[in-house]
Amino acid sequence: MNGGLPRFQSQVLKKLKIPNIKLITQNDKNQLTNAYENRDLDALNEMVKNYYIQQDIADVRIQFSK
Repeated sequence: MNGGLPRFQSQVLKKLKIPNIKLITQNDKNQLTNAYENRDLDALNEMVKNYYIQQDIADVRIQFSK
């Protein structure tokens, strides 16, 4: 920790796969916002997983924990 924030090694950060945010529809943006505001982690996980699959980002292990 550095100043109360976690630190990450650069080799870990280089492996991150992030979907292209420009491909998220307005409807999905609204659903993501609502799921976040309602703390609906199952809905968030499902939507993120679908975008990873759509954009062919092979390793889908990211999951928000409760």
